[in-house]
Amino acid sequence: LRSTYFRLGEILLRHGCNPVQIDNRAQTPLMLALETGNSFVVDFLVNQCKVELTLDVSRDGRTLLHYFAMNSENSALVDILLKLSSID
Repeated sequence: LRSTYFRLGEILLRHGCNPVQIDNRAQTPLMLALETGNSFVVDFLVNQCKVELTLDVSRDGRTLLHYFAMNSENSALVDILLKLSSID
């Protein structure tokens, strides 16, 4: 399943999709992946696309850390967060 998500992500990137584009709710693809608990897409965006972790705030007032916290029971997401280098 992971390889399928990675292939789809690579195809989208090759065709010009922006991995940091915000939607009408001021959410990035990383925020949406975290909100839905999709660890495969989170892994792809963080480790393959090298999406920067920012302090951007969505329209509902949430940051990336809020989205991580909302899915803290998801061990795959926690593992991804723990492997990240610290943010300056």
